[in-house]
Parts: sequence; C-alpha cells; structure tokens
Amino acid sequence: MGCESSRHPQLYLSYFDMKQPQVGDFEVCASSGCRKLSQLAYTAYEWETICTVFESASTSPADERERIKIAVATMEQMIGTKNGTSGDAARNHHLGDSKQLDCIAEAANTTVALLLFGK
Repeated sequence: MGCESSRHPQLYLSYFDMKQPQVGDFEVCASSGCRKLSQLAYTAYEWETICTVFESASTSPADERERIKIAVATMEQMIGTKNGTSGDAARNHHLGDSKQLDCIAEAANTTVALLLFGK
C-alpha cells in the first residue's frame, strides 16, 4: 500500500487554498511552503503539447511512469516561464529565494498536474 492515501486530492489542494484546476484556469505554488500562489492557464497549443506525450498507448507500467514524468516536467517548464520559477534549483537549496520551490510546493504542483491529466 506504499503511497496509497484515503485523502481526496481536493482536500490536499484546499489545505493550500487552491481551487479545483482547469486547463485554462489553475493555481500552482510559486514559493517554498506554497506561501505564494500563481494563477495560470495553458494555451490550447501548450495543452496539446502536454497531451502529445500520451497519444499512443503505454506499453508497460514503466513506460506509463516515464510518460507522466516527461509530461510533468514539460508542465513545470511552461509554468516556470510564466511565474518566474524556472530557476528553481534541485533539492531545497536557496530557500531564502522567493522563487525556490521545496518538496511541499512540488507535491502540491504535481497534484495539480495529475488532476489536470484527468481533464
């Protein structure tokens, strides 16, 4: 049961006062601890680019995980360009920088991404 949780993703988002994400209107954390939020939207072209990763059927669970990893990374690159978090360093270095994300912000943003995949 490793990562299984009985918590509903929307409860997780409500902890950070984030609304239910829609492709054209969503919020992501823009600072460590999710103290700042950015209100963003994907253009039709951006969303099509993200969805392209899933066009063909996955060939295995490992393939599916790899595709999710690529799609989330693509989403983070697009978001970083829009809200200034593109310089986010790996790990929790430079937490004094207001645009540095920590594991809390990354988890919240990944939850938003996963919810958007279901749209």
